[in-house]
Amino acid sequence: MSNIRLKDIAKKVGVSTTAVCNVLNSKPIRIREEKRKEILKLAEKLNYKPDIIASGLKNKSTKSIGVVIPDIRTLFFPEIILTIEKNIRKRGYHTIICNTEDNPELEKEQIENLLARRIDALVIVPADGMKNLKFFRSINKESIPILFMDRYNYDEFNFVATDNVNGAIKGLKTLLQTNKDLKRIIYLGDNRRNQSLDDRLEGIKKELSSNGLTLANKDIFLCRQERKIIETAGYKIFSQDLHNAGIFLESNRCLPGLLDAARKFNKKIPDDVHVIGFDKFEFEICSAEDLASIKVLTKAIPIIHQDIRGISKAVAEYILACLEKHEKLEIKLKLPVKIEIND
Repeated sequence: MSNIRLKDIAKKVGVSTTAVCNVLNSKPIRIREEKRKEILKLAEKLNYKPDIIASGLKNKSTKSIGVVIPDIRTLFFPEIILTIEKNIRKRGYHTIICNTEDNPELEKEQIENLLARRIDALVIVPADGMKNLKFFRSINKESIPILFMDRYNYDEFNFVATDNVNGAIKGLKTLLQTNKDLKRIIYLGDNRRNQSLDDRLEGIKKELSSNGLTLANKDIFLCRQERKIIETAGYKIFSQDLHNAGIFLESNRCLPGLLDAARKFNKKIPDDVHVIGFDKFEFEICSAEDLASIKVLTKAIPIIHQDIRGISKAVAEYILACLEKHEKLEIKLKLPVKIEIND
């Protein structure tokens, strides 16, 4: 039987709809124990599922949290979402995940759909360029808690993110300390900018300056994060004299394309050029050329790890605290990175 309603169970048991509702929600009610057991048994037998939307309209809570991310294909965001879900599920909440493809128009459409579903809170990784800032401000004026994750705006919104300036500094220090001859850094990143990425670039410039070095404009390569486009940027990098040069990857999503370019120039990493980058990466091997590209890596490169577990836990705890206290709390949190070096 489908579409079982409270009144259907009430009619079969011979009690009021309110009585059934209170029993199924474990609310105090004067009712004989045999009737309580009969209601629970019948609800289970008929596979009764509560109408979440109707319940939300009545109780002003749908027990759902919207999470809006730019790209589900990365390793970073799925890991974060999984941990957030585990934390909020323990308290009776669930997530609705939306992917914006880093497109501001799609982002706005997805968020409007979530708000129409009466979500209780909203976690956003803003799309390229923070172009929906006015829209975010209008949501922030409402009672619904809104939290930026990974990408952030310093002044107006609550956020949980990585300390990207110091993360980049720590990564570059590692590269310079383990390779004393490096005098030049080449920066490879995304041409779609946000505060997190700009902070990484700032950190590199700051650390180079403290070592008496500079990051020349000609050594900054920003492009779309597509393997073929990154490979083309890699051609420009490897066609230069890379003696005493290292490469800093804004994200290790750049690495497969960079390896493709290195293979074409018969370069080995890190034998011929030292590289460090943010976050883990996956290399998809679908052809003999892919296999040849991965062999460019003669050993593992150092990785700047963001604290995925820490970010996820802080996001979940903040959202739950806001919902349980029925107020919008303040949080502006940046978490440190860890460097992994596999010798």
